[in-house]
Order: sequence, then structure tokens, then C-alpha cells
Amino acid sequence: MLTHFAIAMLASAQQTEPDLNALITTARQQMAKGEFDPAKATMTQAWTFAQTLPRENVLRYSTLKHFVAILTGMAEYEEAENYLNLAINWRETINGRDDPKLADELIQMAQLRRLRGDFSTAMETLQRVLMMRTKINGNESIEVADLLSLQALICIEQQENVQAAAFLRQALRLRGKLMGEDHPSLVPDLDRLGVTQATLRSYPDSETAFRRVLIIRETLLGKDDPDLLATLDGLAYALFGQKKYAEAETVYKRQLDLWVKTSSAEHPMVAWSYDKLAILYQDQKDEPKRKAAADNANAIRALLYAKGLHNEATIQLANGDRPAALALLKQAQQSLAMKHERLDKIRQQIDDLLKEQSAPKSRTKKSEK
Repeated sequence: MLTHFAIAMLASAQQTEPDLNALITTARQQMAKGEFDPAKATMTQAWTFAQTLPRENVLRYSTLKHFVAILTGMAEYEEAENYLNLAINWRETINGRDDPKLADELIQMAQLRRLRGDFSTAMETLQRVLMMRTKINGNESIEVADLLSLQALICIEQQENVQAAAFLRQALRLRGKLMGEDHPSLVPDLDRLGVTQATLRSYPDSETAFRRVLIIRETLLGKDDPDLLATLDGLAYALFGQKKYAEAETVYKRQLDLWVKTSSAEHPMVAWSYDKLAILYQDQKDEPKRKAAADNANAIRALLYAKGLHNEATIQLANGDRPAALALLKQAQQSLAMKHERLDKIRQQIDDLLKEQSAPKSRTKKSEK
């Protein structure tokens, strides 16, 4: 049978909980609309209200976590960390320091410290989590692999690439053992390892990482998916770094063809791909190929620029501003000075329009009376 005190506490909770939840909902709606200061003010009101509840009431904890989310979304990381500390303190006080769910809070704390550049403290926090995870799940678990990946990310941000590569290799060993060597979960770490090894000029190791990523992505997505583009670029760079020119050229050309297939032959990234080939040919001192690739890149850029000017000129003509249109057309004409087959069509269009607009207007005949 409930005591009078228990009945009073239950009635109090029933009265306050909807109000507190309503404040949290309002803050989240304000945040979604970009009303950051009002959202923060609403959550401040919610936390003031939550502090009137009994210490063990879980609403105190959930209010703090919502406040942390709002502040993190506003990039106010230091203040978010302060409120997260209160949430962690609540969990430690109510459930004890061995509460396994504390690990998630501490990972969030490490992320906040990473975002505000406090890398050393972030790493210390992750080390505590690692000890907790190891105690619960042992040395070989996906949770441990995730922590190693996060530690590697922090090392990369500090340009500590040797240590980053070590963490990534450990994470990949665990993921491969637990999930399989070709499991999709390996992709993010393989990508990072490929880039990190290339930064260290360990090009063979970089090549190995990117080839593994390519196999996994091709198996999942097929050979023509745009998600392969970054992997192809990394692999080509690793091959180029080893002066495996023929293999690098093949991969760069595949990347170029994929850009054309997934976007268009005039896409800016197609020009960028030709730039990569031009650098490759320059390193081989193959001037004819270098010039051809560079000309293709420059022609695409000229084409895009001229098309933009042409479009703006037609808008100015429609608005009745003929002098502005003529100035734009002449600018476009000058941008097409280089001779290239890619430019022939747009050059003819601009020349024709320029002649049409530059020609004197014939006088309208007076109607006979």
C-alpha cells in the first residue's frame, strides 16, 4: 500500500514531467528552425526546473543530455562539456562508477574535447573507456576497435601519423578477425590508413590499403559507382608515389571515365582528372601526353566559363540591357582564345550572337498613308 509521501511524490512527478518534456520539445523545435539562442534559453529554463526534482529522478539526467545536444549543435563545446560532466556525475552517483553505460558518456566527452582541440585530455578519456570496455568485453571486441579508430582520428588531427597508422592497423586487425577481412565496416579505417601511409610516403602500404578498399566497394556497389572515385584517386596516388607509371595512368584514366559517366564530360572534376594525368606525364617527361592532358583540362575550364558568360548575356538581352550583354559576349569570346575541339560549338554560338547583336538594326518602313 502506497504511503502518503509516495502518493504525493507520484502526483508531483505526474504534474512536472509533461511540463519538462514540453520545454525540451520546444527547445528541439527551436534548434531545428535555427533559433539557437531561444533554444538555449528554453533549455536553461528546463534545467532550472529539473533541479527542483529529487536527486535520483532520471529527468535531471535526460534534461542534461538534451542540453548537451543543443549546445553541441551550437558549437558551444566547452559549455556542453560542463553539462555533460553533470550528467556523468549523476550517473556515477546513482549507478556507480562501474556503470557500463558510462562508457558512452565518456566517449561523448572525448569527442567534445577533440572538437575544442583538447587532444591530450580526449586521449586520456578514451584510455579510461578502453579499460572499461576491455574489462567487460575483453581485448578483442568491436567496441575496442571503435575506440582505436577514434584514437587514430585524434592522432591524424594532430598530424601524429605514425601513431595514427599503428592505431588503425590494430583496429583493422580486430575488425578483420571479428567481422571478416572484406567486411564493409573496414572501409573507413582502410581509407584513413591509405591516406596516412601516403602522407608518411609509405606508398606500398598505402597501395595495399586502397586496393582492399576498392575490392570491398566494388563488391558492394559495382565498378561504376561514384563512391569509388576517392578510392581510385588514393590508389593512383600511391602507385604514382612508387613510380608505377603505367598502373597509375590506368587508374587515373578509370577515375576520369567514371567522372564522365557519373556526371558529364564537362564536369570540373573531369578537368581535375586531366590535371592529375598531366602531372603524371610531366614526371615521365612525356611532353606530348602532358600537353594533351593539360589542354583538355584548360579547355573544360574555358568552356564552363564561356557558357556562364553566354547564359548571363542572354539574360541581360532579355532584360533589355544590350550593352551589358555585348560586354559579356566579348569577354566570353576572349576566354575562348585557345584552339580546341571542345570549344568549337560554344565559340560559334557566341560569335553568331555577337554578330547578331552588333549589326545595325534595320529601320522599320513607314506604312503608306
